[in-house]
Amino acid sequence: MVVITLICSVIAFIEFICSVGIIIVGFSTDLFDQQIEDNKPGTILLCCYTIVYSLLISFGSIKIMNHLFKMVLIIIVLLGYLNIVPVVFSLLQLFSLDSFDTWIMIIIIILTLIIDIFFLLHSLFSIYFTVYCFVCYILFLNKTYSKPPNNISTDDIGFTQLTEDMSSNGVMYFSYAPGSTNHFRRRVLENDIQQLTNKCITTVVCCLTNNDLTRLNMNGYQQVLESHGITYLHCPMVDYWIPENRALYDSMINRVKTVLENGEVVLVHCNSGKGRTGLFAAGVLSKILPGESSSYYIKQIRLCLPGAFDTFLQRLYFHMYINKIY
Repeated sequence: MVVITLICSVIAFIEFICSVGIIIVGFSTDLFDQQIEDNKPGTILLCCYTIVYSLLISFGSIKIMNHLFKMVLIIIVLLGYLNIVPVVFSLLQLFSLDSFDTWIMIIIIILTLIIDIFFLLHSLFSIYFTVYCFVCYILFLNKTYSKPPNNISTDDIGFTQLTEDMSSNGVMYFSYAPGSTNHFRRRVLENDIQQLTNKCITTVVCCLTNNDLTRLNMNGYQQVLESHGITYLHCPMVDYWIPENRALYDSMINRVKTVLENGEVVLVHCNSGKGRTGLFAAGVLSKILPGESSSYYIKQIRLCLPGAFDTFLQRLYFHMYINKIY
C-alpha cells in the first residue's frame, strides 16, 4: 500500500515538474505568445490543469493513506474521466503545429506526451474502477430483488472454522447469516439458533448493516440472540465494501480476541459469510498472531474460508490496517 501511494505521489510530482518545465520554456520563448495570437492556447491550458491536477492527486494520496474515504475515491475516478478532455485537446494542438525542428519544440512535445501518458493511465484506472463498481452493484441487485425460494431451508448454515492452532483457547466459526431470507435461501431464525446452541456459540459478530438486516428479513435479530444467552456484537460493513468506522472495527476485533482467549466460541457472519466475514476474521487473526504480514493473514483466512477477501478494496483496506496506515 505504501508503494502504491508513493507511486501516485511520484507520478503527480513528475507531472507537476513537466508542467512547470513547459511553462518556463514557453514563457522564455515566443511559443506561448504565438499560441495566444493564433487562438490555440492548448499547451498553456494543459499546464494549468496539470498543476491543479497534480496537487489534487497528492492530496488524495495523503487522504487515502489516512483512510479509504468514499468521496476521495469518487473524486479520483472523476478526475480520470476529466483527463480525457485535456489529453485530446493537447494532442490536437501538437498535431496542428507547423514544425518540430527546434530543440524547444522537441522538449515541449516530450514533456506534453509524458503528461498525456500519465493522464491516459489514470483514465484507464477510472474505467476499470467504474466497471468494478458496476459489477458489484449488479450482484447486489441480484441478491436484493431476486425472489426467494418457497421452501424453508433446514440444512446446516454452512459452518467453517479457523484452525484450532490459530483460535487461541477458543473456537471461531464462520457462516452465512442465520435466519436470513434472500434469493437462494429462506431460513427460520429459531431453527438456526438451535444450530448455534449445538455448537456452544456464546458470541455472534454480525457484519451486516441495519439495511441488510431489514432486507434479509432479520428484524429483531439481536433481541432473539440475547434471549438465548448469546452475546451480540455489531460491526457493520456495506456489501463488497469496507468498515466505515475504523475505530469500531479495531475495537470489535480486540473484543473478540479477548473472548477467544477466555476459551469461548464465536460466530462471525455477514450475508454469504465470505467477504466481510473474512475481513473481520483476518483482523482477529492479526491480534492472535501478531507480527506477520497482511498477505499471511489473508492467505490463512482463505485456506479455511474460500471466497474471503473477494474484493480489491477489502484487501487494500486490510493491508492499510496491518501497516497502520490510517
